[in-house]
Amino acid sequence: MHYRLPHPGQGILGPAPAIYSSQPTTLPSAFSIMPPQDPTWHMDTGASSHLNFNASNLSTIFDKRLFPSVHVGDGKSIPVTNTGHSIIPSHHRPLHLHNVLVTPNIIKNLIFVRQFTRDNNCTIEFDAFGFSVKDYLTRHILLRCDSSGDLYPVTKPSTSPIAFLSTSASTWHQRLGHPGDQVLRSLVSSRFISCNKEKTSHICHACQLGKHVKLPFHSSDSIVEHRFDIIHSDLWTSLIISSSGFKYYVLFLDHFSHYL
Repeated sequence: MHYRLPHPGQGILGPAPAIYSSQPTTLPSAFSIMPPQDPTWHMDTGASSHLNFNASNLSTIFDKRLFPSVHVGDGKSIPVTNTGHSIIPSHHRPLHLHNVLVTPNIIKNLIFVRQFTRDNNCTIEFDAFGFSVKDYLTRHILLRCDSSGDLYPVTKPSTSPIAFLSTSASTWHQRLGHPGDQVLRSLVSSRFISCNKEKTSHICHACQLGKHVKLPFHSSDSIVEHRFDIIHSDLWTSLIISSSGFKYYVLFLDHFSHYL
């Protein structure tokens, strides 16, 4: 994260006092004239630690410091006062922020992307409209945050229902390559997938066709000398319903004449 100090004689909100041109600008005074601190978390691929300016924003606080200070983009360092943990809520499971460094002089709360993906077994996909946090194994969207600015802030999860929250067992059956009910129950119990719709008596047409079996045809030594000595018959299902509304048909074949 880069910070640019004001030019001598010029402040952010207007002409600065003469002290800026007569004395060197220190880091605390530079931060004091910057915009107010933002409590929102921001995804940052360049950060090397989670940074937060206020210890009260953390769920767990330790009376120790992993590092005495952190370096910012202009080469200066800012002090670290505490270390703690925090949690970002999502629709499926909480997302953890471990070993957050409390740095009171930071302006934006930053999330170290690399550590975040490791600790939560997830991936982050950035796009022009925001970013999506997805479960690494199931590819479920755990958190979607939209952004219209230059940064990627972490917004609160929407309370409105979204599509993947109402996935039925039949939908997962089709998505995962038509596994059996026992496999789906195992995935649900392991929380790899979630089925929030009530189970309905759904018969998969593709499974019926794909799992049909047929006995092998054996060579026949039967010898016939007259018609109707041996008649072969078979029952089949038609893909096209007849004009009378039937979809099954039966075949009768004379062995001697091969007349159908």
